[in-house]
Amino acid sequence: MLEETFVTLCRPFAAILLLVLASSPCAGAEHYAHWLDEAFPADGPGATVILVRDGEVIYRDAAGWANVELGVAMTPGNVLRIASITKQVTAAAIMLLHDRGELDVNDGIRQHLPGYPEHGEPITIAHLLSHTSGVFNFTDIPGYWRGDLIRSDRSVDEMIELFADEPLQFAPGSDFRYSNSGYTLLGAIIERVSGQSYAEFVTGEIFEPLGMGDSQYGGRQVVRGRASGYQRGEDGEYFNALPISMTHAYAAGALLSTVDDLARWNAALMGGELLSEESLRAMTTAFRLDDGTATEYGFGLYVRERNGLRVIGHTGGIHGFSTSALWLPDERVYVAVLANLEDTGSANELAWRLARDAATCRPDCETATR
Repeated sequence: MLEETFVTLCRPFAAILLLVLASSPCAGAEHYAHWLDEAFPADGPGATVILVRDGEVIYRDAAGWANVELGVAMTPGNVLRIASITKQVTAAAIMLLHDRGELDVNDGIRQHLPGYPEHGEPITIAHLLSHTSGVFNFTDIPGYWRGDLIRSDRSVDEMIELFADEPLQFAPGSDFRYSNSGYTLLGAIIERVSGQSYAEFVTGEIFEPLGMGDSQYGGRQVVRGRASGYQRGEDGEYFNALPISMTHAYAAGALLSTVDDLARWNAALMGGELLSEESLRAMTTAFRLDDGTATEYGFGLYVRERNGLRVIGHTGGIHGFSTSALWLPDERVYVAVLANLEDTGSANELAWRLARDAATCRPDCETATR
């Protein structure tokens, strides 16, 4: 892992001359650093950032504090909770089992979780992956986010009990509604099919093979380089984040990682190293409802168009942390921003600003890491 400052020289190529003529110069590392400092001032919780174009890191940086009380500065190598970015790893784990023939995404979930009540409507694994199952989202329980329930350790079966008896919000396949419960069920299916815990499977089948040495399932273990999480009050004062048991986040949001590992992850996933072409296409194509309407979500990934650019990615928020990771496939630009401050749009806004500049600028500039 690179910790030292480095400089990368970007050069235009004749093959993209028309694009160069139609685009503007890159903002460059100095402007990128200014945008980062604006979003995460030096006197509070911070963020780590990586920006990759055509497989080359053009900006890697950090700002603010990893630990405010101790005055420990954030570095690009710090480990943070990635929140719902976890969902793309969970989706890829399911697709890996699909590619191996150990399950099919069109399987009814009762084929793998026979005790789960479907309330008279057949629910498939694909419905869970695409948030079209109608399964009640347990994080919508009144008072859940700030109550005592979220602090208590629960088994996977106990987590499923929180929502299993709730009526479906709509017929599976007829609508889209984001549901963390669906990804809890996917984690349980991974465990049932593989015979391993979710943590063991993603570590052994994804993180280790891809060289993601700083990625792991979050919990109470000591993690070298882990940043502390914070919340901000209405008066702007910072507080330590409220406690949360990672047994609740589970396959929907319990993973820890670094921006370097996330860049490795995206390169491997989008480069076809992990999944078949068919499975990758399913993850990165907007799912269609039964009436043919396209959603803005594939399997574990949002699939959208913004300002004329095709964007695939995910944001996340969890106690003490907010995250954003975006992949622009046509421009081959990837950006990840991990922040140790909860409930802020700053991570997503910064990620988009960086991605858009790298995607539309003329690559004849110098970029660097502080």
